[in-house]
Amino acid sequence: MKNIQNFTDEFNYEFANEILKDCEEEKSVCKRIDLISKFLIGKPYRVNPIIGSFEEEEKFTLPLDGFDCVTFIETVLSFALSKNTTEVLENARKIRYLNGNIAWLTRNHYMTDWLSRNIDTGLVSYCSELDESVHSKRSLSVLPNYPSKDHELKMCEINSCADIFKKITTPKILLIGSNLENLDYFHTGFLIPTKDLYLFRHSAKSLGGVVEENVYDFINRNEIFGLKIIAINEIKR
Repeated sequence: MKNIQNFTDEFNYEFANEILKDCEEEKSVCKRIDLISKFLIGKPYRVNPIIGSFEEEEKFTLPLDGFDCVTFIETVLSFALSKNTTEVLENARKIRYLNGNIAWLTRNHYMTDWLSRNIDTGLVSYCSELDESVHSKRSLSVLPNYPSKDHELKMCEINSCADIFKKITTPKILLIGSNLENLDYFHTGFLIPTKDLYLFRHSAKSLGGVVEENVYDFINRNEIFGLKIIAINEIKR
């Protein structure tokens, strides 16, 4: 994809077409997310899959051989929105960077930025029907050399998640609130409602890669400040 600035060739077109083939009959974005996220279960966790830092030039890449938690949701969303590999790469670039401009400073490092910018593009939206009773003012500064940002977090209370999950009928993005004063969220993945339980599909270093588990198992073994549930809009492909 030579027309994308700073694009690396680390993209498996053959496997990408397998992913697209697996969900080509499904038109709904949310249902495609269910299919694609399931297709990638078993892929290994990959540390620092994005090339670039304060000192190193940012390179756009979309490796499909492993993911961290953020690149997992970005990759699944990019495929869910796309009909071909060209669209996959374009959508990934727009999801990851402010105005699609590939640079370390314009990458959505904090999930608050990721969320607000992708709300602006119409990709996702707040779940206004959910009670976000947990509030916390944070100064986001955990990332060295990146401008700090003041932000008020609003999340759902852990003790209320059973009632909250009952309102979820389609796949959603689940953000896991951090207890650190200089960080907003420490993990993310997809909340997948099924007939019998609520699944959490995510890429976790502690579990070795992309897994599917009961969301309550994840909640019970982690120290969590709160939960943020994000709706995925049915954008016309």
